[in-house]
Amino acid sequence: MHFVITIFTIRIIHETLQELGVSPRETDIYLALLRLGPSSIRDIAAAAKINRGITYAVLKVRKHKVKHGLECNFRWGFSAVN
Repeated sequence: MHFVITIFTIRIIHETLQELGVSPRETDIYLALLRLGPSSIRDIAAAAKINRGITYAVLKVRKHKVKHGLECNFRWGFSAVN
C-alpha cells in the first residue's frame, strides 16, 4: 500500500512531531523509513539527507527509547513498525 505524501503533509508531520519532542533529524529519518520500508543505514541516510554516522546514532538511541516503533535487524536493516 502506497500513500501520496505532499510537502504540506510533511510540514504538518514535522510540526506535530516537534511538538511531541522529536527532533527535526529524527523526523527526517522516520519519514525516510516510512517511504523506504526496511532499509540499510546507507539508504536511510541518503533519503533523509543526513550523514550515515548521525543516522546510525539517532536510530540506535531511538531503538532504546521506544519499545515499539523501530525494528532493527542488522543483517536486513531498519524499518518503522506499528
